[in-house]
Amino acid sequence: MIGNNPNSYQEIVISKKLALELFGNLNCVNKKLCIAYANREILIGENRIKREFVRKELSITGIVDSDRLCIYHDSYWTIGFFQMAEILPLC
Repeated sequence: MIGNNPNSYQEIVISKKLALELFGNLNCVNKKLCIAYANREILIGENRIKREFVRKELSITGIVDSDRLCIYHDSYWTIGFFQMAEILPLC
């Protein structure tokens, strides 16, 4: 592995294949990876859906030698990340 394991929910390790796909090289430790996801709110009575996108930056702390397109962290990462991300409730 190049770099270090993540120490918080804002830090990740990515696969070698993902690093090459996104950055074209392996010099991406300490760089940011920006992700966006949709937070959907259904507008009742107007028969339409409004989508709000939330953007978060993650720090890349390491690269794992893998031929998969992956982001690595511990098994509880998604729970902690989405709590940190302050997702709005569905209406």
